[in-house]
Amino acid sequence: MTVNTKLNQQHFSETMGVSAMFCMTQCLVRVHCNSFAYHRESLMCLLYDLQGNSSLIAIQGFVYSEIKTWPQFYLGQCQEKRCTQNEKCWSVNGTGSFCVQSECPEPKYSNNSTMQLGTRRVGDKRNIYVTRDFIIPKGNARTIQITCLENGTWDNKHASCVAVNCGVPLEEAGTTTYTSDAVSFPQTVKYSCEPSFSSNGGSGERKCQEDGSWGYLALTCTGNLAPRGITSQSSTMGIRVSDRAVDGLTDTCTHTARGDELRWWMVDLRDEFQILKVIIRSTKNCGKRLQNITVSVWPFEHPAEQCGYYEGPAENSEEVEVDCGTNVSGRYVQVSGGGSHGDKCADRKFLNLCEVRVMGHRLIY
Repeated sequence: MTVNTKLNQQHFSETMGVSAMFCMTQCLVRVHCNSFAYHRESLMCLLYDLQGNSSLIAIQGFVYSEIKTWPQFYLGQCQEKRCTQNEKCWSVNGTGSFCVQSECPEPKYSNNSTMQLGTRRVGDKRNIYVTRDFIIPKGNARTIQITCLENGTWDNKHASCVAVNCGVPLEEAGTTTYTSDAVSFPQTVKYSCEPSFSSNGGSGERKCQEDGSWGYLALTCTGNLAPRGITSQSSTMGIRVSDRAVDGLTDTCTHTARGDELRWWMVDLRDEFQILKVIIRSTKNCGKRLQNITVSVWPFEHPAEQCGYYEGPAENSEEVEVDCGTNVSGRYVQVSGGGSHGDKCADRKFLNLCEVRVMGHRLIY
């Protein structure tokens, strides 16, 4: 058997970052080790159970040698120690020698990580470092330490790394849409406002962060939120139901019933938004019924906050704007009041609305 053939045979131990003397003695202290190869540039030590008649030979950057050519005095206190095939003799100055389990094999690790170089003796530890776009699922760690155990195996050897996943980004209550199926670090999704909404000119980009969360997105989409909501009113006359105020048609109107002293109309926007203003359109024949109007806004469980008040009365088919200012936010928007004793259009108190637009936005963060 040639030296070339021997180097190509399967070795039973591989150690990195050691000296040639350490490599030779590691073979001497093993009963089943008959030869070793040492690479002078990479400091790699390979141990074999092959034997032959070769002395020290240099080939392919390795120094190869049969261990029987080396004197036993290199073993020191281990000269008389007989260990089993799966053990090696370990000597400690001043305390004698003892048999320990052979070192662990060179650990394997993912392509998405790097490993600290070192020895593989029992008790030795190695650090595995995961690349930036991956984590170890247990604890979302980026570094894991493995230890060579007495049975010749590594603990945590089944640990694996997975891509940092931010999950599917929300469409933010329907006011924006995004393109791209990106969900992992450091991928980016692109948001844009829907056609009926206007943008503040922000970049619209949102990046998946190292911690698995979506980054800040400075994009504001402003538009009419009411059509997305669920409408209701205090009472209904005939077929003039509450959702007529958000159907986009100016000739279909809501109407509360006779004798209703509460007279309110409301829309649940399904989520919390910043409300800028509410635009209300009066009827084409009895615009004067749109008077003494209070617009209120409130979030999930907090008391209502008055957005604004319109005294009126309005003209026929007039669009009335109630400005809410800059610090009013909520999920529920209510329009209440309407009607007053007077002429034939206002001789009874009705709330009669032909269209309600709730203008607002949600700043995505």
